[in-house]
Amino acid sequence: MKRVRTLLAVVSLLASIALLPSVVYAGAYDKFLTVKDVENIVRLTKMTAKEDGVVLRFYRKDGKEILNVRFDEPPAFKTITKDKIRYRPLLPPIGLESVSGVPQMPYTIVFLKKKYTVSVTSLIQGPRTLVSFPQLQAIARLVDSRM
Repeated sequence: MKRVRTLLAVVSLLASIALLPSVVYAGAYDKFLTVKDVENIVRLTKMTAKEDGVVLRFYRKDGKEILNVRFDEPPAFKTITKDKIRYRPLLPPIGLESVSGVPQMPYTIVFLKKKYTVSVTSLIQGPRTLVSFPQLQAIARLVDSRM
């Protein structure tokens, strides 16, 4: 009887691991943004994410990275916004202050909120970005709303 219970526990554990969707990850920043959130905004499925230090990297199902979201300390915002040629104020603002790096490639939105400078960047493929500027704004606003 003890063996049957142990076997059932092992099978149950293995089944739960096997049935976990690939979109689930646990990390320091998942309270701000999940794979499901990004999938809903960019209208893709079967995406994955990897936390790489202070950066969340989001990948399409073919393994191509399409988006990264970086969480830096607040002083990074002043460093980034010194470049007035690349970055312009974003209106309406996101967070306490925000800038956008459009029209140059890749598209980037950087905003300051509480204890983070958050950078949301679309990667490029050929002559186009993989996440549109309106989609970047939606992602940035979602992260902002959860901080």
